[in-house]
Amino acid sequence: MDGYIEFLPGIGYSASSIKQHVRYIEVFQSWLIKKSISEEQCNYPELIHFIDDAMIYYVSRTNPN
Repeated sequence: MDGYIEFLPGIGYSASSIKQHVRYIEVFQSWLIKKSISEEQCNYPELIHFIDDAMIYYVSRTNPN
């Protein structure tokens, strides 16, 4: 991930944007561990599942009813 982090300022990302990108990666990596999926096994269906889970979590946090 270090190469990715070093790449972002070169294309105009601010320090705060880089921190947020790192956080998103950490959330995704945690999800992979929770689901027992290696990064190598992660394909399109797994990415869609992650996005679905993230949206469910987001909606539950923004609509507490």
